[in-house]
Amino acid sequence: MEEFGDPKLLVSAYNAMGWFLTNTIEAPNEAKPYLEKALKTALEINDSSQIGTSLTYNGFMYQMKSYYKTAMDYYLQSIAYREKLPNKRGLAFSYNLVGKVYEFQGNYKKSLEYHQIALELRKKYTDSLQVAHSLKNMGWSYLKDQQHEKSIAAFERSIELSKKYNHQRRISFGYNGLGSNYLALKQVDTALAYFKKALVLSQQINIDFNISQALVGCSSAYFEKEDYMNAKQSAEQAVIVIGTHRYFDQLKETYRILYKVSEKQKHPQLALDLSLIHISEPTRRTPIS
Repeated sequence: MEEFGDPKLLVSAYNAMGWFLTNTIEAPNEAKPYLEKALKTALEINDSSQIGTSLTYNGFMYQMKSYYKTAMDYYLQSIAYREKLPNKRGLAFSYNLVGKVYEFQGNYKKSLEYHQIALELRKKYTDSLQVAHSLKNMGWSYLKDQQHEKSIAAFERSIELSKKYNHQRRISFGYNGLGSNYLALKQVDTALAYFKKALVLSQQINIDFNISQALVGCSSAYFEKEDYMNAKQSAEQAVIVIGTHRYFDQLKETYRILYKVSEKQKHPQLALDLSLIHISEPTRRTPIS
């Protein structure tokens, strides 16, 4: 890529490649060198806009690797740059990602605070697809905070806006969110219907995270219906899809379901083996600053 004469174009190219590898094909390790080069070059030319973008994309790469503290450090640095810029689209994105990290850390109050800031900015400065993105993320925080009515409303509105753009990934996230809410509310048939819709859509666009999320949801719903064969089958499919991804919460849930199914099917040794599985995170790397 060094054939680009303009360093700003070089930064943009590195960022574009890094973002594609991180967000589209979920390969953050492959994205890392591109994003580090982008940030290094942006700092060398002292371009605040490019620095803000590079910091955000590096943060997201670490978020995808589940290095939440490191991701947060990058996001907060990006906000400091982006607050000074006239275009607030990037600032809204950074606030949105801070909210997502707080969600992953279990601080739902702070998560919703940052998502609300992002939402208000997006209503003013960006299109409704980005509003749908904020609503989707607020839906997950409301769900985890057991505010189901607000969560369902957020997901429904997100789906409505996403359909205008035919944004299938965001629609499938919304269906998974609705399924998770109705499962928590013990409306199992409704939950299963949404998870199945999410699964079909996710498989069409071939996004592993959405597919495994839908499969885990289906497995949980089948278990509640005492359909242990389909519960086991969906959980086993989820394990295959998750593969080497760092979807720790999903993987733990699949093994929890498989353990419960083995108990119900009177397979004590298999249940014991599953109960002893410990899913540990790989050694964290120190980021290059």
